[in-house]
Amino acid sequence: MAKLEVINADVSYELGRFVFLSSREIHAFHIRVSPEALLIPGILVRILQIFSSKAIPLVHIKLSRTAINYPIDILIFADFTNKKQLLNNVMRELKELDMIQHVEYIAPIFRGFVAYNGLFPLTIFNERAIILRKPLYEAFIKLLRDELGSGYTAWLYQLGTEMGKNAYKSHREIIQSDDPDKMVRFAEALFAQIGFGKLRVRSLDIKGKRALVRVYNSFECELFRGSNEPSSYLIKGMLKGWFSSLFKANIKISEIKCIAKGDPYCEFDIRVED
Repeated sequence: MAKLEVINADVSYELGRFVFLSSREIHAFHIRVSPEALLIPGILVRILQIFSSKAIPLVHIKLSRTAINYPIDILIFADFTNKKQLLNNVMRELKELDMIQHVEYIAPIFRGFVAYNGLFPLTIFNERAIILRKPLYEAFIKLLRDELGSGYTAWLYQLGTEMGKNAYKSHREIIQSDDPDKMVRFAEALFAQIGFGKLRVRSLDIKGKRALVRVYNSFECELFRGSNEPSSYLIKGMLKGWFSSLFKANIKISEIKCIAKGDPYCEFDIRVED
């Protein structure tokens, strides 16, 4: 078997269950598929063929993260420009497919903009999650920090420490393991999944209770590019809380590189307190 090529290019991933194409007639469908379909090939192909057979372009597709014995939710956003007369036919054919439990039509809110809020709340590993766009977290991280000064940065650091401790506890419960390598790899993956940055543990000494950690594209420090000083307080606190739980010891953490002062990444030296 030919070896698969792994591509790690940085390409942004647009979240959201919506489409906004102002010049087009976008309509959407929520399709719930029975749990049995997860292990049966072909159901998605049959759904998509209904649209392709009518030359209806699909502009966005979302699928729920699958699990055994749970239904699969599929959102399809399609371009019906000059083809609105086919909407009823599409609905009928979708409902006639085997293993389809439910089909819901979602009308545009206004021309070109369709959003679906019927699947709520947002969750990650069955825990509720929220999304903060940059204008919102910038107010939380930067604007209040500029206004309130050092007292606020100390509060951010303490907040981050408690967040890190809670994150470690949650990670351990999810993967059902205390294995340091599994815990680190899981934390690296989830850190990127929720948008904090790209976490890389460059070295880890469990016995000596020391680690060297890099964060690429830190959402916090990118707000302070050009400040010429280390600018991580929330994430630094999170790393302290997480690693203090991993090492089961009080640790100290220093940000020795930072994108805010022109470095290519933020780097943290973590070691047990003297």
